[in-house]
Amino acid sequence: MTDHIFFANDNEKPDFLFSNEFSLESDGWGQLFKFGDFPGKAVIANGNGTVTSFDAIQRLDRDCADQMTANFYSIGNKIKRFIKGISIFNGHPDMPDAGNKYPDKAEKGLVVELQVRDNGLYCKPAFNNAGQELLNGSKKLFFSGRWSSDELAEEDGKRVFRPDSLKSVGMTPRPNLPVEQLNEKEQMETPPPKMKKIIVRLIALGITVANDATEDQVDAAVGQLADKQTTLAGEKTTLANEKATLTAQVTSKDTIITNLTTERDSFKTSFGNERKARITGLLDGAVTDGRITAAERVTWETRLAVETSFANEADAIVKLKPATKTQSLIIDVGSRKTTIANAQDRQEAVRDLVALEIANTKCDYNAAFTKVQKANPALFDAMKQPAKN
Repeated sequence: MTDHIFFANDNEKPDFLFSNEFSLESDGWGQLFKFGDFPGKAVIANGNGTVTSFDAIQRLDRDCADQMTANFYSIGNKIKRFIKGISIFNGHPDMPDAGNKYPDKAEKGLVVELQVRDNGLYCKPAFNNAGQELLNGSKKLFFSGRWSSDELAEEDGKRVFRPDSLKSVGMTPRPNLPVEQLNEKEQMETPPPKMKKIIVRLIALGITVANDATEDQVDAAVGQLADKQTTLAGEKTTLANEKATLTAQVTSKDTIITNLTTERDSFKTSFGNERKARITGLLDGAVTDGRITAAERVTWETRLAVETSFANEADAIVKLKPATKTQSLIIDVGSRKTTIANAQDRQEAVRDLVALEIANTKCDYNAAFTKVQKANPALFDAMKQPAKN
């Protein structure tokens, strides 16, 4: 036998968990293993402080249990137990490859007896206060034995070992061996499908929980839902207030835009009316003054209607020289007769006649001008003659 090959039956990533919580037999004994062949990780402590691990089979049969018990009660081991004892730990901090996996190095108790029973090997523990505190906690705990072994054989390409000496016992929530307890056992996947759905929903709600969280960890995460609900309610109220504020701002800006649009349209209409009135005044004055003829009025009206060139065209029509000749005419203007002796008189006469026609018939300027022109051919013939210098 060699003490350099060890098995520790704590499983960091188990395929299955057993939901029975840790408890001792009614007589104070706990099971270390039941009989059978079980896969495990063998660890060899090398002489230079390093370790080598490999997959192997643990043959935990009656011979194994008998040999382990015999070694436990041997005179040499009795003396060792008297001096140091076989320790019980939280996990396996005494494994050669433990590293920082088990930060808690303190003993939680001692193994005081071993016993072979029909269904496996049992130990009787004596726990200190720290061990009792672990037992009374929320974690489900199981015994996990650490033992040394001689190599027995090789079967189907795997090395088989029969452990023969118990070195220490760990308490773990994830036993590699199916250790029996007094209460009912229920085997389930880790985590169960329903638990996975709960974890996914918790993460979606912004609650931090690991994908491989235990039932206790999920319960603790679920307990955060009330706080999360309160937080979300507060955020909802804040967002609602912000929305109301932004809505009011948008409504106010919409009102301002509507008012500005109305003012703009009003200014455009007012400007258009003023511009139209000014063009009409310019044309009326030009026709009356003899600077343009009635026939030229439409051409000049088109030129003056172009906004970008209005200023230049307005200046041009104002600067035109009268082209009518001076001639004395007597015409009827309403109920009175007027003598027209010069161009200025003719222009005033035309203006008066057009105004009178508009007042009497309610027609527009162009129609009134046409009627006046038709009714006073002599006046308009005189206006067509070249002016005399």
